[in-house]
Amino acid sequence: MEKISFDLDKMEEAQVIEITPKELPTEQPKEVISTAKVEDEKPKLRQSSVQHYFTCAKKYKLNLIYHDMMEDKMAMRKGRIFETNVFGHKPGADEDDYKKNTIGKITAPTINQIAHQAERAKQIFTAGEPFVKLTVDNEKYIATGELDWLGFGFYEGEEIEAIWDLKYTANIDEFWNKKSRKEEFLQGIWYPYLVFVNTGKLLPFVYTIVESTYDEPLIKQIKIDVKENDFDWLLKQLNRVVDDYFFEANVGDACMGYHGFGKCQMLEWCAEGRTYIESSVEFKFEELQF
Repeated sequence: MEKISFDLDKMEEAQVIEITPKELPTEQPKEVISTAKVEDEKPKLRQSSVQHYFTCAKKYKLNLIYHDMMEDKMAMRKGRIFETNVFGHKPGADEDDYKKNTIGKITAPTINQIAHQAERAKQIFTAGEPFVKLTVDNEKYIATGELDWLGFGFYEGEEIEAIWDLKYTANIDEFWNKKSRKEEFLQGIWYPYLVFVNTGKLLPFVYTIVESTYDEPLIKQIKIDVKENDFDWLLKQLNRVVDDYFFEANVGDACMGYHGFGKCQMLEWCAEGRTYIESSVEFKFEELQF
């Protein structure tokens, strides 16, 4: 069977009339974001954005508007250094900016630790191509993606052909051992779909997750095997996204994160989420629990 390589990053987006920051309501918790579509354009969908839809449709829409305004977190810098050590610079990357704003903001001991951990991870990938971009243009939307590695690598000591995604995390158990739902492994169906449509090859997807805690890193792999009819689930979800005109907020735990940590990154612009957290409450002392 021939090798597959797909590139999921080329979807044009049915043009949406996006509300600018000053147009977003600050007091009305039920505002509706206009999504009037222009007939000659299609929505462009990326897995990194669509994943938010499953948590909160409003978060997905706000992410499209404010993505470029998000703060470049320290974790993102470390992840970029790790990825670059494993696969090299992405084509067209600004290496001077990388040295100044990524390497330049991390201490030397941390950089050395990341480089050592990356050397361990690098041994997993044998023959293939990094940063493969793929696109699927269908009737209603364009789906795109960038594969970290397409080709061969080691899984459970055996060299296999697969689609690979490299993750650098602070805690494997907290962030990966508790996942079990389809939407939590969206990449595991999205990228195989892109590859299959572009090449006709049906390949497994392997998450390679490296924990940053120790010099000798913990490395966990999660392999997702897919069948052709599994793509029906993905197509159904993408149709939900492009057919949504309201993008209603899902206020609740999604706003707060885990025990108050990791609050929704869109709270700065989300009226519903802010209202939910700021809502006043009253108690009679005698009715409070012991």
